[in-house]
Amino acid sequence: MKQFNPLCFLVILALGLIFQACQKGKDTREAQFNIDQFEENIVNGLTGQVPGFAYAINQDQFLYVKGAEGFADVAAQIPITPTMRMHIASVSKTLTAAAVLKILDKTPGVDVDSPVLPYLPNHWTPGPNIPNLTFRNLLTHKSGFLVGGGGGEYNDLKVLIEGGLDEVDRGDTLKYYNDNYSLFRIILPILAGKQDKTVTDLDALALAWAYMEIIHEELLDPMGIDQAYCKQLSNVPLKYYSCMNSGSTTGGDWTLRSGAYGWNLSAFDLAAFMAYLRYDNSIFSSALRTIMDDGYLGWENEKSSANGEHGTYLFHSGQWHFGGSTAPGLRTCIMKFADTKVEVSLLINCVDHPDPDIASPRKFLRKAFDAAWE
Repeated sequence: MKQFNPLCFLVILALGLIFQACQKGKDTREAQFNIDQFEENIVNGLTGQVPGFAYAINQDQFLYVKGAEGFADVAAQIPITPTMRMHIASVSKTLTAAAVLKILDKTPGVDVDSPVLPYLPNHWTPGPNIPNLTFRNLLTHKSGFLVGGGGGEYNDLKVLIEGGLDEVDRGDTLKYYNDNYSLFRIILPILAGKQDKTVTDLDALALAWAYMEIIHEELLDPMGIDQAYCKQLSNVPLKYYSCMNSGSTTGGDWTLRSGAYGWNLSAFDLAAFMAYLRYDNSIFSSALRTIMDDGYLGWENEKSSANGEHGTYLFHSGQWHFGGSTAPGLRTCIMKFADTKVEVSLLINCVDHPDPDIASPRKFLRKAFDAAWE
């Protein structure tokens, strides 16, 4: 029988105590998301930095909080609110993409990889390689257009199609270009049977109204979002500013250029849109959601996705100058966090902030979210 060795016992005891102390000092808990901290990060980061901003945050399918700080009209001291509608700029593309997917799903024999040529006006003369242009090409800004367009109006889009595209770039080369989505203002009404291929430039307004009607019928109305248009209504006391220069302006009417931009919605509207789009299969099916998310259709592309510390954050941001590059404008963003049941919308009524994070709502929201884990 071995003899008891007090020295060995003391060494083993000391090592055990050290191990226990190390274990106690080490925090083995998984980080938890604090939604109140997320809101606080947004509010603290923007208050006093911009004329006004509005936000809304969803959690577990429902609105968790909405809020706003600052002014819709600085001179008149009119507060901005989370239900005040403003131009959401390129966030409009997410609405357009969702409607495109819904109409395609209702149209036998057509999908995202089908050509768009059958749904262009008869009197347009397609340029080189246009017969190969697909819905997916437009939805991912990989159309390969060569020349023309840019203005978003009916005849601008006609020139774009007649200019043709580069087949080498089609489907491969990313070129973010508003007219990819502006074309859906023409394509969707024809695809949905609301307008005929015999339309001309005299039908530009009818096409635009048909496009807006589709957005309402397929998305906004079932979501409880009504009376939304691609213009600022006269009863909305909202002005837009430059964060770098003086002066202000109002929003105007973008009906005849809508599709890629133009919709006026509130932070509260966008939160509802995000929640219904993500969770309500009666409005937007899980199959369509997978196609949309996996293909970055209506979300900014895979090369600029807001990858953070907790996964990929699907988003679309918007920027608009009401005039030249130094004119007043706005910044907007919607974002959903794939691994957390959280969505956020943010609207800011100024553009070109000197702080690069505030100037980019995508970066701002990503950092605010990542800093809300504890």
